[in-house]
Amino acid sequence: MLADPPSIPHILTAAAGALLLACAPSPAPRVELAVLSDGAGIVPLTNDRGLTVELTTCRAAIADLVLTTSGEFHDRSALISRLRRALLSDAWAHPGHAAGGEVIGELPGRFIVDWCGGDGVKLGDAELTVGDYNGADFTFIRAAEADGLPPGDPLIGHTLELAGAVTVDGLTFNFHALLDQDDGRALIGAPFELEVDAATTATLGLQLLTRLPDGATLFDGIELSADQPQLELLPGDDAYNRLVRATQSHDFYRVQPRP
Repeated sequence: MLADPPSIPHILTAAAGALLLACAPSPAPRVELAVLSDGAGIVPLTNDRGLTVELTTCRAAIADLVLTTSGEFHDRSALISRLRRALLSDAWAHPGHAAGGEVIGELPGRFIVDWCGGDGVKLGDAELTVGDYNGADFTFIRAAEADGLPPGDPLIGHTLELAGAVTVDGLTFNFHALLDQDDGRALIGAPFELEVDAATTATLGLQLLTRLPDGATLFDGIELSADQPQLELLPGDDAYNRLVRATQSHDFYRVQPRP
């Protein structure tokens, strides 16, 4: 006895399923690129008040680096960039200025980035979908022993540590600051320009910039006194508050592709 032929609805269902399988997009190719701490942005500077600063310690506790496409256009005009910072000088409560784009690459995890003492240290391998990248985001955290720091390390419980030499009125003295950002605060839209294809082999350097191409510096607006040889910047100090705001701005970070 012959089996009944398949009904027309069954034939149509099978045909539709086959068509969907045939038309389903294949996953976009992905590549892994190493992310390094890159100290190239740490340079001696003279701020807008005539203060000369040379950092010897510059570390930050961050988490979950993500790499994006189609974010806000980062202007290349020095004049426009400087005017924007002047207008927003005390209004950086929204770091990144809504510059976020679509996330198509990531390096999850917690990291201690040491720009002065750990240049070139590998943070991990980021996984990137093939595409055109133009931004990077991460979150600020509070450092802990679990991040690989020794007991008693001054960064524990804080977000950033900055220290170095300051010259004012011909006198040079040391300064030190432990900066606290809100745990989990997002920094959005640091510049990252790279077209990634399946053959890309670049490494990615995460940089902190002490001086920008337009002449602005991380220490602009800060005035210090040489009344004491070792100056600790404390919460509530004007210099401390200005550094906290400056280190929230995406202008002072960059992911730099390196061969």
